[in-house]
Amino acid sequence: RLLRSSRILRRWQNYFALSFATQRLSTFTMVLCIASHWMACFWGFVGLSLGQELCDRDGALLPLEQPIAASDSSWVTALFTGGKPSPDNPCNPWHVYAASLHWSVMTITSIGYGDILPMRNLEYTACIACMLIGGVLWAYIIGSLCGIIANTNPVQAKFERRTDLLNGMMEEAAVPQEQRRVYRDYLRQARTFETNLLFRLLADEFSPLLKGELLLHISTTWLTHVSYMRNAPEMCIMQLVECSEIHFFSRKEVLGDFTEGLCVVERGTVASGGRVIVPGFVFRDDFIITNPLFRLDPTVVALTYALIVVVPRGGFFGVISGYPDLDLAVRRHAAIWAMTRCIVLCARHAKHLESHRSAWPSLSEVFTSLDISSGCGSARRRSGSEILRIKSTRSTKSTGSRELKRAVMDGANPASTASFAQRLDALEATLVASAAAAQAELAAVQRHVDKFRSSRVHGDFLADDTRLDI
Repeated sequence: RLLRSSRILRRWQNYFALSFATQRLSTFTMVLCIASHWMACFWGFVGLSLGQELCDRDGALLPLEQPIAASDSSWVTALFTGGKPSPDNPCNPWHVYAASLHWSVMTITSIGYGDILPMRNLEYTACIACMLIGGVLWAYIIGSLCGIIANTNPVQAKFERRTDLLNGMMEEAAVPQEQRRVYRDYLRQARTFETNLLFRLLADEFSPLLKGELLLHISTTWLTHVSYMRNAPEMCIMQLVECSEIHFFSRKEVLGDFTEGLCVVERGTVASGGRVIVPGFVFRDDFIITNPLFRLDPTVVALTYALIVVVPRGGFFGVISGYPDLDLAVRRHAAIWAMTRCIVLCARHAKHLESHRSAWPSLSEVFTSLDISSGCGSARRRSGSEILRIKSTRSTKSTGSRELKRAVMDGANPASTASFAQRLDALEATLVASAAAAQAELAAVQRHVDKFRSSRVHGDFLADDTRLDI
């Protein structure tokens, strides 16, 4: 039965999420109660068996015609017939048990003795044995309780040790009081970060499957906010969470480039590109685009103490490479985003050229009218060729955008899926060339303006209708 009870206890530990500190406290309480009960029963048996019989068989108190002899005395007779004014009756078992339990608890807890004392040699012997057992038991319980209290919250204990060490170092370095408050507050807020680190260390002790399932439960809150990961296999999600990293930032701290990858706000609040991101949401999810020119890379600032989970870019693509369908879906999203960003960049560049279009004819007229005086005839001819090249580049960009859109739409057709990846590589090079051409156009415009300024041709030398707005 004892073996069976131990198995039942292990099953209960698996079913119920009681901390071991609570279980040990409950165990010590039960041990203390059982030991007190057994010792009370033993002490009551000694007193009743050694002393004179005070009750008849019907449980009535026998009259005492003469004082009890010393050979018939015990702690029971001394307590109930020693002249103590009390309504208790030695014939009532509960009264005797209460007195015995009172003595046993005082003996175990080493509080001391009151009016219950041994009266003869055998009682002294029994009392000494009970005191030895009670002292050892009480010392064991006190030591175990101290260990439980010390290990109840290891994160809190580590925080207290680090805070004491920090206070000593700051006192020795004469750090200003205002800065000391900031450092102490950071350590206090970093307890959540320490808890997550301990959780990951604990998860490493499980088998790969159980570890992945355990980490999967903490990642389901943000998976719904990543469009290209909603249909990802569970095993893939497990591997991504396993390769993720956690970082902790203080208030008003700028998140650096080491957070390149999929970033998840686990705790706190951050600001990115005019958006306030709360726990459970993601940012920098466009890291899947190969060309960094097409990524939105706004500055991210922590508004509060923030705990960020980062899935590195290399680890992400290393994991999804083992899932061809997911890899193709991610690349399709990357191509659509890149095409959209390319169109936006081209539109911005066209708007920039449109805003400076009125200056180009005036510049041509200036180069024509001042061909001899300024010596910029070759520059005039070069400006004309630059205009033709810009027009040709615009046509190439629009053609490339149309081809990219057509390829993305064809990628959704299962019949063309086999060659979709190769077409994406070719079109990605076209997008890069288009972006480079846009930058070259802006550089060409700037060169013409700088050359015009260097030739010292100002609006004062021109007619009012040909004056430039520089």
